[in-house]
Amino acid sequence: MNTENWENGTLYVGNHLVAAKEVTESFTVKQGTISIAQQVFYNRKNLTSVTLPDSIKGLSWNSFGNCTALTKIIFGGSTETWKSITKKSYWNSGTSNYTIECTNGKLNKSENIIT
Repeated sequence: MNTENWENGTLYVGNHLVAAKEVTESFTVKQGTISIAQQVFYNRKNLTSVTLPDSIKGLSWNSFGNCTALTKIIFGGSTETWKSITKKSYWNSGTSNYTIECTNGKLNKSENIIT
């Protein structure tokens, strides 16, 4: 990958988040992002919360796989919009029991829709 495209340890290609080098306990995906690529946050044992914009349309395979400390996803859209996001198999495999905080309420891990 061309390192000049990296900004603050994060690589976006167009509106797609494709890599993140530096991930602390919390991470905010920038507004306008429509997808998170395979394994972007895979095995990030220190990640406890992530903020996703309402522009997200897809979460790829193992996007958050093995993020065992993940307790909260803050989503900038409604619960209905969250449920409509394309979530590939194993996007959240090996995660803890987290909640999704939406603009109109909360969902738990078991309320995710896999497509």
